[in-house]
Amino acid sequence: MGKGVDPQEVSFTAEPSVVFAKEQPVRSEVQVVAGASATLSCEVAQAQTEVTWYKDGKKLSSSSKVRVEATGRGRRLVVQQAGKADAGEYSCEAGGQKVSFHVDVTEPSAVFAKEQPARSEVQTMAGASATLSCEVAQAQTEVTWYKDSKKLSSSSKVRVEATGCTRRLVVQKAGKADAGEYSCEARGQKVSFHLDITEPSVVFAKEQPARSEVQAVAGASATLSCEVAQAQTEVTWYKDGKKLSSSSKVRVEATGCGRRLVVQQAGKADAGEYSCEAGGQRVSFRLEVTGQLLMILSPRVCTG
Repeated sequence: MGKGVDPQEVSFTAEPSVVFAKEQPVRSEVQVVAGASATLSCEVAQAQTEVTWYKDGKKLSSSSKVRVEATGRGRRLVVQQAGKADAGEYSCEAGGQKVSFHVDVTEPSAVFAKEQPARSEVQTMAGASATLSCEVAQAQTEVTWYKDSKKLSSSSKVRVEATGCTRRLVVQKAGKADAGEYSCEARGQKVSFHLDITEPSVVFAKEQPARSEVQAVAGASATLSCEVAQAQTEVTWYKDGKKLSSSSKVRVEATGCGRRLVVQQAGKADAGEYSCEAGGQRVSFRLEVTGQLLMILSPRVCTG
């Protein structure tokens, strides 16, 4: 290069490195039903890339409303229990680049039939069963039951039932621990119940044992008897957990406040556990059948 000639200045502008994977749209439309969660996701080119999420230009951080997640090259923003206020423009940004999302929150289609209260008060006596029931709009709708926000499944304590559009939760032999808040939920909607367990009024007269031992001789009758507090109380008798009705073997009697079960011509098969029950309360009996009844005949005296 000759003397007095200025060297040519050459400048280079470096292309920014790619932050987001190319195989994704730069803008996405996301639609979510009110009450459900909305997930916005994108892929970065390098797993170590840190991104920042924005809504309508405002920076977002993990909270009770939104959850920021990063797994490998995946970046996600989960908007929980989306409402109308969560609709708008979102972006995932890093290195001066971004991927954008428009979130639209729509009103959900009705899950539950409209002709029912959104919340019900249910009262049951301790020891009895409590049935919580509601109606869904479509027979094929699957629901989930909760107690105090904990998911319930059929067990020895609760029974989940579905018949047509009716959904039921049966709480069996309810106790104080079963009282609380229940809900039947599907697709972000719910029907709520408050269950109150009350102490039962006294069914049986207090001046009697809760359990009695009864002995009968084989071939004779055995009478199990108890007293109810109110003459109009209807009771049910059971043997070894099976309901009894009047028959050629047993006779059920009610006179005033007295309740009796007469086991006729008792045999070994009649021994066992009996109970008289009403209003979730009971009086119990243990029947024991002992050896055969003997008939003693007086000797006949002949006179000449």
